[in-house]
Amino acid sequence: MTSKYIICGFILFAYPLVGAGLDSCKMIRDGTKRLACYDEFHGYMELTKENDSDEVELKQKPENSKSSGFALLPHKQSFFMPVSYNTDRRPVGELLGGTTDKEFDNLETKFQISFKMSLWDEIFDKDSNLMVAYSQKSYWQMYNSDLSSPFRETNYEPEVFISKKTNIDIFGLDLSEINIGFVHESNGRSNLFSRSWNRGYAKLILQNDNFVLSMKPWIRVNEDLEDDDNPDIEDYLGHYELSMLYQWHDTEFSVMLRNLNSDKHQETYQVNWLFPINRKIDIYFEYFHGYGESLIDYGHLSKTFGVGFSINDSIE
Repeated sequence: MTSKYIICGFILFAYPLVGAGLDSCKMIRDGTKRLACYDEFHGYMELTKENDSDEVELKQKPENSKSSGFALLPHKQSFFMPVSYNTDRRPVGELLGGTTDKEFDNLETKFQISFKMSLWDEIFDKDSNLMVAYSQKSYWQMYNSDLSSPFRETNYEPEVFISKKTNIDIFGLDLSEINIGFVHESNGRSNLFSRSWNRGYAKLILQNDNFVLSMKPWIRVNEDLEDDDNPDIEDYLGHYELSMLYQWHDTEFSVMLRNLNSDKHQETYQVNWLFPINRKIDIYFEYFHGYGESLIDYGHLSKTFGVGFSINDSIE
């Protein structure tokens, strides 16, 4: 699928730019100024973490031309979960049309990488940026020797958006950021296993002290029916997503809600809990209930619990 070439092209384009930013710091002779350049490049001092399924952001650092450069910054939650248990795993026979009696394990390994970078700082003013982002989530049947430990599914999600920092009071909450963007999501497979969709979205981030609320409505870009791999995906994933995060000391609790009050399928929710081991690593707990946990199973009810580790700092 074309999404593979889009993703590869983006990665090949991004990494040389990152290296160029580091080289500029190496050229500074004064030690204090050189250290300040590296700190600024990596987003230290003010950068804090963001949280997933399109997680909300807490005490975010403005990404302007004096601070972001071409640094890779966290986007969604990046994590590695060696334990991800689904109580209702979809049978292989159902997925492959009954051609095998072997089954996927309920227990697997799940991980996600996600980052973003600014392509154009101060696109409208000092508080607005043109951003690109990439997220990849994989489901690995690591413990399934009967099937030779395959990757059951991988979902790819490149996106582009304009981020605008604001300071607007709405019923006691500070509307701190507005994002307007376009996102493509697919599993990079073909024929009966192909899943993909494109969306335009808006994302509003409101916060008050240690509480953050994110509202993300979207509109699907329709495809011709003969080319649509999943014409009913909106029935399961809905038209918006709500995320809430509360930070208590160094611990974070977050909840994602989707497809509320649906007349076709029950609502979807995800609960996350993070607490730090050190400055860079969190213990990460996740419980998912609903539809769309992976694209290949978007129409299958999943109840999944996982535990692992999350990266809580900028990518270096």
